Amino acid sequence: MVNETILAVIIAFAISAALCPVVIPFLHKLKFGQQVRDDGPQAHLKKQGTPTMGGLIILAAILVSFLLVGALSDIYTILMIVSTVWLGLIGFLDDYIKGDKYFKINSPQHNIVRTRCQIALAKDMQKKMNAMNAIVRDCWMRYRGK
Repeated sequence: MVNETILAVIIAFAISAALCPVVIPFLHKLKFGQQVRDDGPQAHLKKQGTPTMGGLIILAAILVSFLLVGALSDIYTILMIVSTVWLGLIGFLDDYIKGDKYFKINSPQHNIVRTRCQIALAKDMQKKMNAMNAIVRDCWMRYRGK
């Protein structure tokens, strides 16, 4: 178990190190950079243009190392991966909406609106937790052949 964990960490690190020099310039080219408002703290202005969506690299590294080394027969590990991908999707959508000029919200309350939407999404996910667990259980039974 410990050897597999160390191997997974090494694989994830290698994937991250290999993807960073490729993905970050690509994100710069797509203009997925941090947007900083002028009315905020002056120290935040240096963040202008910092690429967003770096979580894609982390998510790819986790998934590939899991598929190569992970315990595909453990329901809790599979639930952890499903949760990681789900939250990664939420992070991707958040970065995409923040970084896309067509979705810009030019209101001073945009952080409150975004936070309320994220809370509503989390509450809705919590309400549907039993249904999500049933889907995972069904997939697990099909995978196990029962």
